[in-house]
Amino acid sequence: MRCTFGGSRKSMQKFCASKTLIFCTIALFLTTYTFIGNPWKQVFSHEPLYALGTKLVRNDTEMETSMVSHPLRHPTSSNHTGVNILLYWTDRQDRPVFYNGLGQKSFSGCPVKNCLTTKNRTWLRQARAVLFHGMHMNATDLPEHRRQDQQFVFYLREAPTFHYLLKINPLNSLDYFFNMTMTYHRHADVFSPYATTVAGKQKGELPEFSKRVRAAAWMVSHCSTHSKRERYVQKLARHLVVDIYGKCGTLKCPSDQGGKKNKLACYRNMAASHFFYLSFENGLCEDYITEKFWHALQAGIVPVVRGAPPESYRRVAPPNSFIHVQDFASVQLLATYLTSLMENRTAYESYFAWRSSYQVSWYPDFCHLCAYVSRKQPTKSVKISEVWGIDRSCVRPDIADKE
Repeated sequence: MRCTFGGSRKSMQKFCASKTLIFCTIALFLTTYTFIGNPWKQVFSHEPLYALGTKLVRNDTEMETSMVSHPLRHPTSSNHTGVNILLYWTDRQDRPVFYNGLGQKSFSGCPVKNCLTTKNRTWLRQARAVLFHGMHMNATDLPEHRRQDQQFVFYLREAPTFHYLLKINPLNSLDYFFNMTMTYHRHADVFSPYATTVAGKQKGELPEFSKRVRAAAWMVSHCSTHSKRERYVQKLARHLVVDIYGKCGTLKCPSDQGGKKNKLACYRNMAASHFFYLSFENGLCEDYITEKFWHALQAGIVPVVRGAPPESYRRVAPPNSFIHVQDFASVQLLATYLTSLMENRTAYESYFAWRSSYQVSWYPDFCHLCAYVSRKQPTKSVKISEVWGIDRSCVRPDIADKE
């Protein structure tokens, strides 16, 4: 009598119990494979399943086969043998190519040059790394598979306090989707700060001390923030004059006239008439130091900072180049100290001594990315809700501020 495939798997096992063991074992395996897929797939998968909303996605070692049916996954021919392809899956704010351009040109000055950037999603299969900007991801527009040797990169320079802007919410829906981070935090796989300090002489002449007649300037476009910086400025303004530029104030930089904005020129304009610049961040998070701090240093105006803890600034800033609000027991004591500096030229100008030995340098993060993906990396997954959670690296303003 022959073993047939009709009926349930249980009845088939019963029916075949007295028949040829080898033949029935093969039949059972083929039936299992037909109805539930490859039974060894989960055994040999090196990373867990991860969920995006209600859709289940997996890291698939058989990506070559599974890609054939997807309209985005018919790869174009490429002659880029030995080149690491970096695919931008999303845009980055107002710059669709992450401020880095397309192709290989942007890597010409890097120690490791064998990288190429593209927005062409048909190259997903060949891409060594796929970059996702944290604020521009969409749960309905993500790859369904990742090769074992492929990097899915979480890229973001905004603070975790900004993650509510993600189109994917909550953040833990992205747990284990990424296997690499590229952020401003010093423990990221690829460190991507706005700038850093290097040896050398800072370019640009300092504005004359005698022409500085105003206390503090502040340029701001987000008027309500998680850090409550606007509240701190209100308190500070009770003790000294604060001129507010941008969308949240009444002043505009002359360099912004004519529809073109030149940030550094605006800071130079403020430095010509002000002693201090309020470099207050929208989030009070470890290592979160944005371009406003570095522009102030370049322009020759002393930054008064409120954002990352003092030690975060000391790790990256030139020595004795800034004033941190947390070093003062109250807003009033900070204002008193700033006033004393305005009246003492020698003490004030000591904050510029660093310019003869150090300079601000914009960080070549994509050079570091190219070098990173060119090396063989261990397999891992990132629990992004822990790595990028607010509770991990940020503090509330009522805890950080001293009254």
